[in-house]
Amino acid sequence: QQVAVSCSDEKFEFEVYEVASRVNRKGKAKFECYAYAFKYGESMDLKENFEAHMLNRAANGTYTHIGEMKYKNGGGYWKGKNWVSDIEEDDRCFICSVWSSNSYIFTSMGDSDCAYGEQDSDMLNEEIWEWVSRSGNTRFGN
Repeated sequence: QQVAVSCSDEKFEFEVYEVASRVNRKGKAKFECYAYAFKYGESMDLKENFEAHMLNRAANGTYTHIGEMKYKNGGGYWKGKNWVSDIEEDDRCFICSVWSSNSYIFTSMGDSDCAYGEQDSDMLNEEIWEWVSRSGNTRFGN
């Protein structure tokens, strides 16, 4: 009989590592968001334990919720699409925010094509937490 043992210095490791977006001429956007999560060194099931939301951070720092994303079975990522034609091009900075189900643990990352430059993930997480807390809603009205 064999016994597998897994050891890790980290109780929980969780990160969004890639965000991609494409917007067509009519203003319809497609999004992809890639993340990983480990608990005591073991990979966690992203579809069962997490949800992803696409946000936009305008140049003035205000956030809007674009929509919840769907997990792509077999692909290992979330994808979504939505109209963004009402967001000015120079205000488009798409952020993927992945939340642990039934908790307030989350992490976020901005798209590398942010209209006004790359955004620091720690800063985004702080701003998003303040925004969600101020709104009185748990996770974007859900």
